[in-house]
Amino acid sequence: MTRKIPHLLLREGRYFARLVVPAELRAIVGKTELRKPLGADRREAMRALPRCVADLQDVLSRARHAAASDGRAVHSAPARPMALGAVAHLHYDAALDRDARARDVPKELSGVTVPEINQWSAPARSASLRRVASGAASNDEVSAVVGWALEQLKDRGSFAAPHGSPQWRELARTLASVELEALARSLERDRGDYSGKPSFPPLTTPAPHEALADAVPLRDLFDGFFAELRRSGKGAPAEKRWKSAFDNLIKFLGHDDARKVTRSDLVKWRETLLTTHAARSVRGVFLASVKTVFSWAVDSERLPTNVSLGIKARVPRQQEAREKGFVDEEARDVLRAAKNYAPPTRERAHLTAAKKWVALLCCFTGARVAEITQLRKSDVRREGDITYIRITPEAGSVKTGMFRDVPLHKQILEWGFLEFVNAAPEGPLFYSTTIKRDEKSVHPSKQVAQQLAAWIRSLKIVNEGVAPNHGWRHRFKTICRDVGIDAETRDAIQGHAARTAGEAYGTVSLKLKAAAIEKFPRIGLEKKSG
Repeated sequence: MTRKIPHLLLREGRYFARLVVPAELRAIVGKTELRKPLGADRREAMRALPRCVADLQDVLSRARHAAASDGRAVHSAPARPMALGAVAHLHYDAALDRDARARDVPKELSGVTVPEINQWSAPARSASLRRVASGAASNDEVSAVVGWALEQLKDRGSFAAPHGSPQWRELARTLASVELEALARSLERDRGDYSGKPSFPPLTTPAPHEALADAVPLRDLFDGFFAELRRSGKGAPAEKRWKSAFDNLIKFLGHDDARKVTRSDLVKWRETLLTTHAARSVRGVFLASVKTVFSWAVDSERLPTNVSLGIKARVPRQQEAREKGFVDEEARDVLRAAKNYAPPTRERAHLTAAKKWVALLCCFTGARVAEITQLRKSDVRREGDITYIRITPEAGSVKTGMFRDVPLHKQILEWGFLEFVNAAPEGPLFYSTTIKRDEKSVHPSKQVAQQLAAWIRSLKIVNEGVAPNHGWRHRFKTICRDVGIDAETRDAIQGHAARTAGEAYGTVSLKLKAAAIEKFPRIGLEKKSG
């Protein structure tokens, strides 16, 4: 299972320390939450997190004191006890940081340097700290020497042991030992030596947050990859499909650390998946998602290598008992159903319009169904005597990322498509913009495309071997060959990428595409007499 790191926030590929401001302090702090940026590197973010959280807790502590001085009722900081080792590392890092910052202030401003302070104060301070660390100091001595640090931890909610209790004295001894180590480093720095290392046992082992820093959570890689895609308006459909694949992998592994994943792990995962999922899904969703995200992680320097490379799932060759596109009779039956469609009373007008028009548009444009369902009123245009639609990524998504103009066949116009468009309000023709949707959800045009596929299947007039949406695309290509439309023109109409560098030069004009479309035979809807 994924271990959630308290106070660590990941947004759009960047990490933050985050602390919610209690309601009674928001008027003083002026915010509902406090954040401190930690950067994009997870290791560095994890190492900086405890200190940054402590700084934010100090802000809340000062706000509590300010509220109390004004006579307001405030709750104490919620108790989140820290282990002694974590306290030791946090206090040690903070002490060294204070020492470094003090050395950066010139004597002209401070009036005294750190070496000068150490020269007259270090012996006495060292003796006092040693008495506390050894347990020889009285409670009053403890309060005088490290009481400030104990109060700071108490204000943060990091400990709540009563004054003078064994737990209180144990923490005091730990803090005094850490202060002695920090003082030793400071004296070494006075001589220009920055190589010293602590010998106090809790400081010789990695801090808990440093151990976590070495981990690279699979979910963080997944979120980071799709955060980058979302910035360019892509990735929503894949994110939904691939999330289940990553959830499955994490459950299989029993951990969430990408650095621990081995090639052997992924091979065993593949074998397990093949017992419960179709080989095509294993290859196209599960393995593809991991390979793609791991490759991105390597490029982003989040992983050293991509252990998924070369792992394959062999998909048996699909048996084809018939052509992939609609035959004439199937095309005629679907278009007849579309033209005569009578919606149920509670169906949304946009979906009704999609059922009436999308099949006809796909039949004579060869477009992907979702490219048609994302059309807006402004995408239906006219140039001279050519009426055409503009298929553009601005409306939703286009596989190639390039817009294209596709002339409309006369049969589409004769059915009254322009009258429908002229009567429609501005905006999308086949889906509603009034329905609230999460930004991570599938684009509404794709949802409508899925609904259309389900509707056509429900008619039971299309063979099971034909994809109810993509069948139009296959049919279009077949008819193009039958009527003699050259490969470049038909690819330009359908939005297929150029196959050679030469084909990528220039464009296929709207006039040429219109002439090609007019070669398409009309489809009569009358039933064949039997």
